[in-house]
Amino acid sequence: MLNVLLIALIATFPLIVVGQTKLDSVEQFIEDSESIFIAKAVEVGPVNIIAQSRVKLDILHVVKGDAEPNEAILTVRHRMRVGGYYLIGVSKTSNGRDGRETVIEFYEPDNLELVKTLSPRIVVLRTINIELGRLGSTLRSTQFEIERLSKIKGNN
Repeated sequence: MLNVLLIALIATFPLIVVGQTKLDSVEQFIEDSESIFIAKAVEVGPVNIIAQSRVKLDILHVVKGDAEPNEAILTVRHRMRVGGYYLIGVSKTSNGRDGRETVIEFYEPDNLELVKTLSPRIVVLRTINIELGRLGSTLRSTQFEIERLSKIKGNN
């Protein structure tokens, strides 16, 4: 019985390997981005009526794309602050014009030299994992506070 199972597994192995041509989400994000870079927000304009603001960025590291510009001006829907560090992915279709950027806060400006040595996939995953951890922590502490206040309020 074990031999039959082993032979069946070996026979289907090439089909499993050949069938894995679809990119995972991170690889798809990298593939769909014209450029991905780490930047520091230098100027943040006011938010307009459709929740966008113009942001002037100093590009510190290009993860994917052309390494030529040292600065960029984008119109984004993400709330950014002057002095904040961000990993920004610009979609191939947007070119910075219509708010199709992905903006993730970057918490490792002190480790920038290390980050420069990492592959684009690792840089993106690392940044996402840190942000998810921070957001999860904020969510848990907020939920704890909501429960505590609801308990104090009671039926009032």
